[in-house]
Amino acid sequence: MRGGADSPPAACGTGDSISDALAWSHASSARESQYKSTYIVAYRNLNAVVAYAMDGAGVSWVLSSEASMGSDFGFESAGDRFYQPHDATQLANGHVLLMDDGLDRPNCTAPFGKRCFSRAIEYELDTRAKVARVVW
Repeated sequence: MRGGADSPPAACGTGDSISDALAWSHASSARESQYKSTYIVAYRNLNAVVAYAMDGAGVSWVLSSEASMGSDFGFESAGDRFYQPHDATQLANGHVLLMDDGLDRPNCTAPFGKRCFSRAIEYELDTRAKVARVVW
């Protein structure tokens, strides 16, 4: 029976509804951009990186592997998408560099096989074509 004093917390959360509600997005990194006046925030549970204007004007752009996140950029191929990002930063040349943990990658199942991998990846954000291109 779930919910009793001796029951373990739900596998997907901490068991504390307030903590779980606050961590739904799991902001895994936040830093000042080296490119423009923005803050770059990686949201692990949303598979997204978001740039916020430093002047408080709101969201500058969204880069996400999830269609539901309203990404401002597409990807050249499905293999270019990232999953569970960490340590996202925007470099002085405008490129976005991040750690792609990969555990939410499609067809990544236990036991971990060839579709389960982590990588560092760098994207060029083409603002005219609205495409994130892998450059490294």
